[in-house]
Amino acid sequence: MDRNLERQKEIEAAVADVRAFERRAGVTREGLERIKARLLELAARADLFTLEDFAPPQPGAARNSCLYRLSEDADHRFALYVDSANGRYGTPAHDHTTWAVIVGVRGDELHSIHIDGPTLNFHMYGLALEQLPGRQYYKPKENAWAVFPPHSDIREARPVRA
Repeated sequence: MDRNLERQKEIEAAVADVRAFERRAGVTREGLERIKARLLELAARADLFTLEDFAPPQPGAARNSCLYRLSEDADHRFALYVDSANGRYGTPAHDHTTWAVIVGVRGDELHSIHIDGPTLNFHMYGLALEQLPGRQYYKPKENAWAVFPPHSDIREARPVRA
């Protein structure tokens, strides 16, 4: 089977399972643990999610990471992204204003994020990032919270439907 087709089939199956878990268990610890386990299964298919397929920005680029949208429902729910970073990347402590499950494909990620080497991670949100205008991050020097600017750099990685 073609690798792109196989990847899309695996993504669609995982997102369908995530929808079912949330419908049955709700946004509960049990429901989120099931979502995490399912995304770990998807991450185990690292052969379908490589740095070559989801390239991080080139050295010297304005950003050290980029998001690729893998899936998102028509109502903007169940948005799955892959975050690709070339290292030397970080974010302050922050919220999401929706449920989120983050799973590593390769490399490490913490929340707040502090990445030293190349990484590829899944970020699954209950609502797409562009639909979350109230996300906040902590500014330790000011001892204050501020609103994240809207995401304007998400690369579309969903297949084009004929």
